[in-house]
Amino acid sequence: MFRIALAALLLSATVEAGGPGFTLGTEAVGYSPHYHWGSGPAPEYAGFARELFDAFASQENLQLHYLPLPVKRLYQQFLRTGGLDFKYPDSPEWQAPLRAGLSITYSRPAAHYIDGIISLNQQPPLKRLGTIRGFNPTPYLHAIHNGDIAISEFTRVTDLLQALLHQRIDGAYLNIDVGMYQASGQLGAGARVCFNTQLPFVSGGYRLATRKHPEVIAAFDRFLQTNATRIAAMKQRHGVQLAAIDLNNVKTRHRHRCQPKPAQTILSTDK
Repeated sequence: MFRIALAALLLSATVEAGGPGFTLGTEAVGYSPHYHWGSGPAPEYAGFARELFDAFASQENLQLHYLPLPVKRLYQQFLRTGGLDFKYPDSPEWQAPLRAGLSITYSRPAAHYIDGIISLNQQPPLKRLGTIRGFNPTPYLHAIHNGDIAISEFTRVTDLLQALLHQRIDGAYLNIDVGMYQASGQLGAGARVCFNTQLPFVSGGYRLATRKHPEVIAAFDRFLQTNATRIAAMKQRHGVQLAAIDLNNVKTRHRHRCQPKPAQTILSTDK
């Protein structure tokens, strides 16, 4: 019965790209391994998120149109103009003032994340912070507003990491797995950077959100629950965090944490 109602809703839905279906707004950011857009005249949405939502759409007989937008415009389209059926990733904690008074339905977390500081192994004092344009470095907003930290925004993760490697910034604020994945795989610099667990970080879940179709969110939640093993295999294949983060162990066990510098050995000249 639910699928019949869902199919009827699908037939009545019209999207900007034309034809029946739903528009899923996504960030036009190369955020591998979670999601990215390919190059060329007709770039394709790819990564873990694409495989996840394609599998969901196939199971529920839905047609999803993936629409890439700059982060700030994505918020505008979703929260202000209502021009999107869904937004991913999303969270009730992100840009919270813009959500006041809005009725938004969120799914269970489809993936988990830690947003924090990636720094050089030498761990300089944090005076110059970089992040992706449109992202809010929440733990550092007070220091930024007070002028204690200078903020620089970048369109691409690789540009952000290059600024760190060339020491134009002291730290890069982003998803730790994304930063380390791209530092290692695309820049060949994984050994030079690390997750600075001595500085503030936040964790949470990437959720599917809607202002229009709560019944589809309910179907997506069921999909996440009934396909847990299949989704875990997707995450492992793409290199995405498999489970919720145990914050009690981050500082001592996170695989990308900065290692303490070894104590210097002072050689005695006494004979």
